[in-house]
Amino acid sequence: MIISINPSGTGTTACFLFSDWNKYEFRSFTDKDWLNHAEFIQKLIKKEKPEVIIYENVSFLKFANYHFKNLLKVIAIIELVCHEKQINRQAIVDKYTKWVEVKIKQKKIPGLEYEKRKYYFQDKLLTHDEKNTLLCFYIYWTKMVKKNWLSA
Repeated sequence: MIISINPSGTGTTACFLFSDWNKYEFRSFTDKDWLNHAEFIQKLIKKEKPEVIIYENVSFLKFANYHFKNLLKVIAIIELVCHEKQINRQAIVDKYTKWVEVKIKQKKIPGLEYEKRKYYFQDKLLTHDEKNTLLCFYIYWTKMVKKNWLSA
């Protein structure tokens, strides 16, 4: 199992859980308290026992406000849990997800579509957070482990 996480400290944390192309799902958690996001992620990892955790990391230091600081705390928890449980982890810098968005708009990624400011995966309308966690998974799957997208 691979879990891709779009973490938040004060909004919505979205996760894409992947076993194979016939067994995947999205999960999300919304709360204003970063500790609750950290707890959600810890429980998810404990229950699902993933082999790999992918998470979106931020590159925008100019947004060093309350939300950003809480996001960094949640990212630290992800790193700590992966370290403690010896789970492989991969951070994806958010600027790379912008590159994937361009490819989707150019209709170059099967199964991912863009229409009127909305993103779809396998005909499912994605929330903003689901889209970001899926884009991180796409980058990991196709660029880092070099596997075919949507293959059996």
